[in-house]
Amino acid sequence: MPTSTSGSVSTSRSTISPSSRANASWCSTKGPATARLALELTKVTPRVVFLTELDTLGLPEDLVGEVKRSDVKVLYKSRVVSVGGEGEVERVRVHDLDEENEYELFVDAVVLLEV
Repeated sequence: MPTSTSGSVSTSRSTISPSSRANASWCSTKGPATARLALELTKVTPRVVFLTELDTLGLPEDLVGEVKRSDVKVLYKSRVVSVGGEGEVERVRVHDLDEENEYELFVDAVVLLEV
């Protein structure tokens, strides 16, 4: 599973450890593997945001239940447009596909799975 330290964008594959715990926001996008990662991240960071371009989670039913019972915040019909910050990750620009507008979400890290 990929992991990221505060202030970075990661697409590497490694293990998340409790020693990397930080008061950080994480943002992950797309699919069952990323949903599983989002659930794992709730163990090491207080805020996890999962974005999906769909109006449903589009995941296997058992995984939908786990996500809904967790502390993962789901943003439906959303897409990350850009990642910004001064020398480190500070925010992502999110396109709301339903309302056709964009807004910024302040985060400390972005995790994207390589598929």
